[in-house]
Amino acid sequence: MNSIIILLVSVANCELIWPKKDQVAIIDGDVAIGGLMMIHERDEHLICGQVMPQGGIQATEAMLYTIRWINDNKIIPGINLGARIKDDCDRDIYGLEQSVDFIRGK
Repeated sequence: MNSIIILLVSVANCELIWPKKDQVAIIDGDVAIGGLMMIHERDEHLICGQVMPQGGIQATEAMLYTIRWINDNKIIPGINLGARIKDDCDRDIYGLEQSVDFIRGK
C-alpha cells in the first residue's frame, strides 16, 4: 500500500524558513508523476501567501485520487504510479525553480 504524505504549512507568528521547498504531497511508486500546483496564493511580502482551497487543494486532491484509482484498479499492470507534487505559490519564477527541482530529481 502506498503512503500519502500531505504537507500544508501555515505562517502565523512562528520562525521558519518559508517557503519550504519540499513536496506538498508524495506517493511512492515505480514511476513518479510530477505536479506543480498553486496550493498557496501570491503575497506581497512573502513568497507564499494563504492556502487556496478552491484551486490548488482541489487540483492536488484530484491528482492524488486519480493516481490512487489507477493503482487500485491495476490499470497499468506491473507498474505502480507515484507522485511528487510541489507548490508554485502562484509565482512564475518560484514555479520555474520548482520545475528545475523536478528535473534534478529533488
